[in-house]
Amino acid sequence: MSEVTLIIGAGGPSCSGKSTITSWLAQVLDNTIVVHQDKYFKSDSDIPITPSGIANWDCPQALDMEAFIQVLERLKTHGDQQSSIMGDNRSKLDRSEVTTESAEQFKRKISDACAELNIRLKIVLVDGFLLYHTTRIIDLLDIRLFSKANYETLKRRREERSSYITAEGCWVDPKGYFDEIVWPEYLRHNHLPLQTISRLHSLRNDSERQAIAHLDADSSELIDGLVHLDSEDRTIEQLLTQVVDNIVTHLKFTRAPRENGVECATV
Repeated sequence: MSEVTLIIGAGGPSCSGKSTITSWLAQVLDNTIVVHQDKYFKSDSDIPITPSGIANWDCPQALDMEAFIQVLERLKTHGDQQSSIMGDNRSKLDRSEVTTESAEQFKRKISDACAELNIRLKIVLVDGFLLYHTTRIIDLLDIRLFSKANYETLKRRREERSSYITAEGCWVDPKGYFDEIVWPEYLRHNHLPLQTISRLHSLRNDSERQAIAHLDADSSELIDGLVHLDSEDRTIEQLLTQVVDNIVTHLKFTRAPRENGVECATV
């Protein structure tokens, strides 16, 4: 029996549901660890300040990105991380979101696939709002999830949050922070997933469409295998079903037997 480490990235804008999906996957699947990107925020005093004098927590420069990438590289190469690296701003799971029957079904699907392929699976769940702004991170992810919701929903969810724990205290969004910082930074640093999704689905928001309008329509800079999770119209249980099915498909395709040197998918 061979050991397989599967790195699953769950990215997307703030309040898009990615952390809820990550937490549920860690809850219902065996042998998982979680790496939260927001654990790599710099000290409060090192967060970039905008010309208007506001701290910008939503840009790459707010994170120790090199340390974060090094952890993923080590996991990719050695798989030797034994414990989760958890952020401080995780919300509690709502147990009503997923039935016990569905949770057991998710676990059984993965277990059956592993038994069929004769592998022992370790899953690394990487949760972050800046997973897809650089290929250095993208290339380290075996499965690439991108959770989205519309502007109005994201803004409402963000403004319902009271505060965030930081390295040196806490942060409370000032009035207008979503429109001045969160949404523009999301558009600025997610052109790759937005461009990829636009090839498969229509982008609902005008500013999302404008963010990629300048890109070459024939650009090959798309994210291979990106899984679009629509948290606007689908329940958490439906999204988990989508993710688990993608895990099984990925395992069967990448671990399929080879015939005459050619990998044969068994999905």
